[in-house]
Amino acid sequence: LGRGLERLSREHGSTLFMTLLAALEALLGRYTGQQELAVAFPVANRNRAELETLVGFFVNTLVVRGDLSGDPSFRELLGRVREAALGAYAHQDLPFEQLVEELRPQRDLSRNPLAQVIFVLQEASTAPQELAPGVAMRLDFVPTGTAKFDLAVGLEARAGALLGRVEYSTALFDRLTIRRLVGHFRTLLAELTPAPERRLSACGLLTPGERQQLLAEWRAPAARVIPDASTLHGLVEVQVERTPDAVAVVRGDDRLSFGELNARADRLAHHLRALGVGGAAGAPETVVGCVAERGPEVVIALLGILKAGGVYLPLDPAHPADRLVFLLRDAGARTLLVRESLAGELPPPERHGARVVVLDGAQDAAREREAAPNPKPDPDHLAYLIYTSGTTGVPKAVAVSHRQLLPVHAWFLRYFGLGAHTRVLQNLSPCFDFGIFELATTLMAGGSLSFVRAAEQGNLGRYLDTVEQHALNTVHTTPSFFRELTARSPRLSGLEIVHLGGEAVDRALVRRLEAVVGPGCRVFNGSATTETSINSTVFRMLGRPLDRGVRTPTVPIGRATAHSSVWVLDRRGRPVPVGVPGELAIGGDGVARGYLNRPALTAERFVPSGDPFARHGGRRIY
Repeated sequence: LGRGLERLSREHGSTLFMTLLAALEALLGRYTGQQELAVAFPVANRNRAELETLVGFFVNTLVVRGDLSGDPSFRELLGRVREAALGAYAHQDLPFEQLVEELRPQRDLSRNPLAQVIFVLQEASTAPQELAPGVAMRLDFVPTGTAKFDLAVGLEARAGALLGRVEYSTALFDRLTIRRLVGHFRTLLAELTPAPERRLSACGLLTPGERQQLLAEWRAPAARVIPDASTLHGLVEVQVERTPDAVAVVRGDDRLSFGELNARADRLAHHLRALGVGGAAGAPETVVGCVAERGPEVVIALLGILKAGGVYLPLDPAHPADRLVFLLRDAGARTLLVRESLAGELPPPERHGARVVVLDGAQDAAREREAAPNPKPDPDHLAYLIYTSGTTGVPKAVAVSHRQLLPVHAWFLRYFGLGAHTRVLQNLSPCFDFGIFELATTLMAGGSLSFVRAAEQGNLGRYLDTVEQHALNTVHTTPSFFRELTARSPRLSGLEIVHLGGEAVDRALVRRLEAVVGPGCRVFNGSATTETSINSTVFRMLGRPLDRGVRTPTVPIGRATAHSSVWVLDRRGRPVPVGVPGELAIGGDGVARGYLNRPALTAERFVPSGDPFARHGGRRIY
């Protein structure tokens, strides 16, 4: 490799130093994502003949700015580096200290001014091995215990080979990180030397061992835990047949068994079918909006809409009228279910164009129709639409089918060990996919959901009373809500599962969790997006030493679940090495159909995987 680099340098009219500096800049660009960066290098500063034999230290430090803009080829980058280095040599007499004094950069005692990386190339020493008879000499490296730069890369050319040493700040890097960096430098040099016309972005960094680790060893085995023809409401109906008398929903002193819940959902489905939702009489994938507070009515509405063959569109009654109108029109909803107590607060039908159906009465309108409506189950049928907040633009609806939704829910049901013993505090909005996950997994497992009354929602004391009154043992919620909950209660020892998601989890919350939950409680951090049907990664927080080898201020999001494929990719869609920033890409069973009525945006965000490392061949990644 060293001889190849020397040959490449001669062919392009550069020195070996310039070629290696260009390669180092390319590596740093990949690590940092920056297109412009500064690297320092020392010069002997003995450019006059009368200084050659003079004893003294004349070394000066020069700084060159690397320009990686436009994704250049290595040949082009080498030309840029050559010009920058020659320009620096032309002014090497200017002391580094004077340059700093003139430029007056913002100073920080923790790092070097102007550049935090230095590169040194030395020719092999030609000093005699014997100074006098019986007196031998050898060169030794004497470690000082300090690092003068964040990163110092030193190479020595010796008989056609290159030997190197890296000095680094242990406040920023550990030995394993630097070993990886050295491996990536060698890989990059090996790719660029025979093909300098290649663009920098086309060069890989992964060593064979890293590729095997990232794409095989760290992947959970793919799992399929449900039949292909399943639907969400179909799996709930399976549970109804098993335990029709078990309690499914609790609010205060009111209880609904699985059988009662299913019967009410069936009656609502019959009424919706009579109104043209689903089936031959209605358009396929008919969107039905639902405005209701958290409670049994939401569960009945969700199941009733799905049983009728419709698509569930949850709407928050607290949202402004203009947003509700926009969502209904954008989704093309022709039917709107609403609690009777909220009907007077909604914008009139002429604004949104949907038929308003009072949820309370709709269940009674078809009381005589107790049998299930039983439209033909289609797992590719949309289950729900969840709208993004719109904080980064116009709100857009993520369209998720049963086939995309259920593998995620079924896997977590088994992973958490949910079952008939599961008693869940329901506090998440159904307008949030995490809220639908909370409902669906509990009912699929045969557990029970407990709600607080609408007037008491937001009352933390009432939530805590509900936890105690109904001996609840499972909470799916956001870190911010749980932080507030634990601040009100010194002990939540009855909890067995705490599943957090939707926000970053800081270590202060972990310490708080350790103090308030019992020793047998399992606490998980899950992460994903609405576009990938809730969690694609999971990390168990308690029961493991969090601080060992993890220096981040927030808890890791974990590894891919068995129904997902998760990578960090570069701009060309290739996996990046550990420690190198990139873009999170999620594949697998849970990737949504796309954005409703936004084909261009869907094509931009949901892209074909196109890589042999994908476990779900032919699927898309988000």
